[in-house]
Amino acid sequence: MREDELLRRENYEAFLEEFKERLGEGHLDVCFYVYGSIYDGKEFVPGISDIDGGLILDSDRVVLDKGKLKDISEILADSLRRSRVDIQFNLLDRITGNDGRFLSYTCDFTEFLRNSAQVLSGPDFISQLNGLDYKLGVLNAAAFNFRRIRNTSLCAYNLFENNHPKFLDSTIESLKLTAKFPIKLVYIRTGELILSRSHSRERLSGLIEGIDLSGAKEVSELIRNPRKLHREMNNKYKAIEWLYLALDSCETMVEAYLREFPDISEREIGRN
Repeated sequence: MREDELLRRENYEAFLEEFKERLGEGHLDVCFYVYGSIYDGKEFVPGISDIDGGLILDSDRVVLDKGKLKDISEILADSLRRSRVDIQFNLLDRITGNDGRFLSYTCDFTEFLRNSAQVLSGPDFISQLNGLDYKLGVLNAAAFNFRRIRNTSLCAYNLFENNHPKFLDSTIESLKLTAKFPIKLVYIRTGELILSRSHSRERLSGLIEGIDLSGAKEVSELIRNPRKLHREMNNKYKAIEWLYLALDSCETMVEAYLREFPDISEREIGRN
């Protein structure tokens, strides 16, 4: 291995060591794992390959503690600031991971993680992940959208500092996905395609008693006001505040959905 490749390899190792240690100092309940070439060495190219992995938060709710998430996001940004490596981390919780419907993983991928991933910090929650195959197309899309919003929230501080255009694009996209999330949930459950955001929220409120859709409404109203959206997105703290509101709203909807419909239906797995 050439000297420059060795130095780049050391950057990867330095990042993993720092992030693992700092995560362990304040968040021992978080499962941090990696997999793929960084771990097994196959096809790993320093400076080109990224680090694949994830964080599974130990929570009795789908709605994550945003103070905890903010701290983890800042630790991640700080660790990357010194090492400058590319990462692909997924942010998960134990409830949706175990249920599987809003987990974007398939059965074979969760099996792969169980056999191949290495837990670097915290408890091993990987065995509790239940990937589902053959999901209804809209449910599959909802699971991936949920993942995108969470991952953007996890990397928010690093993106804002190092790739502001991507931060803006990812944050605005997260807001749009949140505003449309009730449309997907209604369709998943009933097959009704209600394209109006306000009408889909009304219909979802009828399906799930007591569901809090105030966040989704607030995000939707922001998107309908381009001038305010532009102003808010160019303020770091306001933008991240909106991003976290979007995430909290989606998590609230997923949590309410799983509570109201605890059993996986034939429709959800695409059988009717």
